Amino acid sequence: MDIQHFEWSVSQAETGIRLDRFLATHLPTLSRRGLVELIALKTVFVNGYPARKGRHLTQGDIVGARLHTRLSPNPKLDLVVLFADEAFVAIDKPAGMPSLALRHSETMTVANFLAARFPETLSVSSTQREAGLVHRLDTDTSGVLIAARTSAAYTHLRTQFNQRRVYKEYRAVVEGHFQPTGAFYFFLAPRGPHRRHMQVVHDTAAQEARATYVPLQSGADWTLVQIIIETGVRHQIRAHLSALGYPIWGDRLYGSRVQKDALHLHAHAIGFRHPVSTEQERQIHIVSPLPQIFHAIPADELGREKVL
Repeated sequence: MDIQHFEWSVSQAETGIRLDRFLATHLPTLSRRGLVELIALKTVFVNGYPARKGRHLTQGDIVGARLHTRLSPNPKLDLVVLFADEAFVAIDKPAGMPSLALRHSETMTVANFLAARFPETLSVSSTQREAGLVHRLDTDTSGVLIAARTSAAYTHLRTQFNQRRVYKEYRAVVEGHFQPTGAFYFFLAPRGPHRRHMQVVHDTAAQEARATYVPLQSGADWTLVQIIIETGVRHQIRAHLSALGYPIWGDRLYGSRVQKDALHLHAHAIGFRHPVSTEQERQIHIVSPLPQIFHAIPADELGREKVL
């Protein structure tokens, strides 16, 4: 595993700054969570000794850090490959598995699988931990994920996502008889401890989220909903459905009362232009079958032939 060493001397202007804030300035590509974990792993030193994140620095202190720079391949992971060609690969991500490795010591993510099965993905972007992934899914969400196998494909696919030219279709089982139908736009902002919770707000300066909701089938106390999203805001489906009064089964973070162990949210289909220049008129459409948790609903209530 490759390790990169850093060392800085605290300037007069930086006297009194907390260690975690100092690192955020000098390692801007790392997330705040990543910095906190770096300190917790005792790979950050002040004057040669491991230090706490809240330590206040003084002029002349020497701050050092050891940062792992190589993602570990995990050949033991056995994920379903929905499609692969020379430009990209589509993975069927199971619920409960993170998309990306937040630390280079992690080995149980989709990125670790890609590093082992498609090692060329490690060099297609500036962040090796992405392993070519051009988007991500929440850990508890299952479904189709796309990773680029070349730098050109990565750039082209990311452009399509940024310009909202990617078709993204989800399925969710929600509480109650879902009534709203059609396109909605709303705004989200992070709230709560560690800003993990996204909340619908009446503030146009917040993150805009757009989605179309269509109820497909209902049972005694549930509705299977098709969701097509235009944007990619964190937790946008979960937060909006909860705000509308229809939390997703098993989504305790957003108020689900149903005692289910798994989040019933699935990235069912994705569509985009092929990223190779000679094939860019070719429209790609990839479907991930609904996982077993959806079929756990009695078959006489959820007709499989109607939803697959």
